[in-house]
Amino acid sequence: MLAASDAGAIKFASHVTFGKDSGGVAKIASGSAEISIAFEKEYTSAPIVTASQLWDIDQSTLDVMGQLGTFILPKQKYIVAGVTTKGFTILLESSASAELKFGWTAAGIKN
Repeated sequence: MLAASDAGAIKFASHVTFGKDSGGVAKIASGSAEISIAFEKEYTSAPIVTASQLWDIDQSTLDVMGQLGTFILPKQKYIVAGVTTKGFTILLESSASAELKFGWTAAGIKN
């Protein structure tokens, strides 16, 4: 269900699915320090891009770590850089020692 208010706000009563230019998963290979993402369709202005590092770990391992009272997190400093209408880059402070995954989203904002 989609509803629009008089104020122009739109409310969705269920999940919303966007195209691949609005989000995805980027994988940085072991030994690499960056990944560039190219949008299939160019934005009219540079979008706002956010990225979060993802950790592929199963629930049973998380449970054991919780019981031990310690979580050893894979930490890697990174930044989203070079955002243009055509794409962006995720840069690591140093080369990845193992494959890293990042979830990202991009949103065009009307100024």
